[in-house]
Amino acid sequence: MLRPSSLALAGLAAAVLVWSSASAADSWVRVCSPHFEVLSDAGEAPAREAARRLERVRGVLFRLFPPRENIERPITLLVLESRARFSSLVPVDSGRGAGLAGFFQGGSERDYAVLHLSPDPLRPFEAAEHEYAHLVLNASLPAQPVWVAEGLADVLSDVVFDGREARLGYGRPEYEALLSEGSSLSLERLLAVGYDSPEYRGHAETKALYARSWALVRWVIHRQGLRGLRSFLDAVVQGAEPVVAFSERFGSLEEAEATLSDVPVAPLLRVPVDGQPDLPLEADVPTTADVEQRLGDLLLHGGRPKAAQRQFERALEADPDHVPTRNSFGGLLVRQGEWDAAREHLGAVLAAQPDDPAALLRDARLRLGKAHERGVALAPGDEEEIVVHLEMALSRAPHLYDAALLLAHLRPEPVEERIALLTPLFEQQPDRSEIGQMLSGLYLKRGDIAAARRVLERVRDAARDPAHRYLARRQLARLEAFSVVTAEVRGDLTFVACLPDGSLRFTIVADPRTVRLEAKSTRSFLVHGEEEAQAELLCGEQDRAVVVRYAPGGGTDPEVDGAVLWMAFDEP
Repeated sequence: MLRPSSLALAGLAAAVLVWSSASAADSWVRVCSPHFEVLSDAGEAPAREAARRLERVRGVLFRLFPPRENIERPITLLVLESRARFSSLVPVDSGRGAGLAGFFQGGSERDYAVLHLSPDPLRPFEAAEHEYAHLVLNASLPAQPVWVAEGLADVLSDVVFDGREARLGYGRPEYEALLSEGSSLSLERLLAVGYDSPEYRGHAETKALYARSWALVRWVIHRQGLRGLRSFLDAVVQGAEPVVAFSERFGSLEEAEATLSDVPVAPLLRVPVDGQPDLPLEADVPTTADVEQRLGDLLLHGGRPKAAQRQFERALEADPDHVPTRNSFGGLLVRQGEWDAAREHLGAVLAAQPDDPAALLRDARLRLGKAHERGVALAPGDEEEIVVHLEMALSRAPHLYDAALLLAHLRPEPVEERIALLTPLFEQQPDRSEIGQMLSGLYLKRGDIAAARRVLERVRDAARDPAHRYLARRQLARLEAFSVVTAEVRGDLTFVACLPDGSLRFTIVADPRTVRLEAKSTRSFLVHGEEEAQAELLCGEQDRAVVVRYAPGGGTDPEVDGAVLWMAFDEP
């Protein structure tokens, strides 16, 4: 394997030895760079090096895979020397074995990458870079099959900086040795492995899965570059069967199998960089409350609420007025339906920081949850106040996807604004199925079945949870059934007849025919495309371009072609 100069290796190895000797069991250091917060129990040197290296890796990955939307969530990296501490933080549904070296955990306010510091002096941050690569890829590529996601993350987590060039995609002796032993995991099966497959979640073939995914991604890049890989992913997202899409672009699986090991060990990707930048890094010793709050928040989003509560309680023992802890603890208590205790914590946060985005979101959840438990609807004034608070939270923290979801659920209109709010969040985090489910529903309210279908297909392909994948498939099936039994017409609405019984008749001139539709009342169908469009839909002659989804037939009047389900006004 090609590596940096021996002098650079010696310097990095010496740094690792210094880190090991300088670390203390329960001492923490925090280093903040422009895009990362690093917390470490291994001393200041590894925390600084992790922040510096991740900033450089970020620059390289963003050049190779620019994000579709320019929204970055705060990221905290935990660099842990203690294996016991690392193991205690692993999410309950990770499905990974004892050899896990790092993991990524999404949160409501920020995301976490957690790394058990590698004893390998050549690649001490490899696991952290692998997890961060997933985050960048999710924001840039369409839904990725397991072999692409894991293989590409491995290729990208082995960056070598040499002067003004970054090199990626070297050979890896550990994978090459494993591949030489052979595997029962065929390439056809590899292309079919999903995020809930046993091979991915702690099976005897898991190591082979990673090795063969890495080898196949290198094989594709060597032959057709990243452009070829993107072309394959686009075809899969559009519904192509993976083996067929692979064969059409790269040749047969038999050929790939026979030549998989023919890729040179030299780097496959080279990216120009600006030498060794002097990044602004700020180091300090975090308080006990700071550390316990971060650990508690990580545990909470990793499915360990009891452990999270213990961390929050320890944080408040150290500092009873610690605002971030009271904020996080209040959110946990809201989840548990402990309204009074939650209000005490969140009230203290909002008294100190009235525009804190997370506290505004959690207070909204508290008020909604309490009303739901009592079985009463919110008063219009209370609902309006919650909407204002959610909009305020999102203006300060556009990445706060939980606030965007709640706002869309509580006040879906105006639909276009809600779609614009959720789209960048979904593009950044397609594996967050709840965002996609809400977005597809908004597209349906707008009457855009094709867009709703595209979102649900991406939810299906990106979902890590089998239940979310099943739900997306079921919704897609219902959507297809709905498409079969309904029809769409695009044309000019020329006349609206208002009948004495409150029903309506619409005349739509479409090429090549005129379509006549009915509605039982103004409330029996949806109208989109203009502010207060329904109120402006007056009786008599019209001259408006529309798209209408309707249910054909079924009426008593033979001159009526069907019943209106929704109507959208085309842009002028």
